[in-house]
Amino acid sequence: MASKANKTEFAKNPNSFYELWKQLADNTPEMKQLIEKQSQLSKALSLGYMAMTSSASVYEDAIQGGYDRRMAGFAGLLATAG
Repeated sequence: MASKANKTEFAKNPNSFYELWKQLADNTPEMKQLIEKQSQLSKALSLGYMAMTSSASVYEDAIQGGYDRRMAGFAGLLATAG
């Protein structure tokens, strides 16, 4: 755990924290793997979020266009699936 002096140093100079983090990530294979997995998870969650918000818009447009809820839901599902 970082000491109080280190926390103060990081608050005054955030670049020192980033440099320390980069050294840790570059020199530790486990950390590289963890960062890669986190990056992949972030990408998947981002794509999922974009698909869901897009399908919500399609659903709303289908309802406004006169489709019933069942057909609008099907249209939203197809939009989410790609």
